[in-house]
Amino acid sequence: DPEAYEQMLERAGLVGCPERVLAIEDSAQGIMATKRVGIPTVGITTTHTPEELLPAERELHPDVVVPGFAELSKLLLG
Repeated sequence: DPEAYEQMLERAGLVGCPERVLAIEDSAQGIMATKRVGIPTVGITTTHTPEELLPAERELHPDVVVPGFAELSKLLLG
């Protein structure tokens, strides 16, 4: 349910510019919620396989998938 992310965008004053946020999710449901709101999303495979993180709808796939926190750190910090 994207409602929690919509509320977060509203509270942060970012309604209309979800591209200024980055979500990190470890479930297909979380990824679908963030993508439905338009938030760029990193899928992390700490609890599910990469295949389990990919919803059937291609437009709801995460922008990138990383296998763990070390790779996430490299992605974010360079």
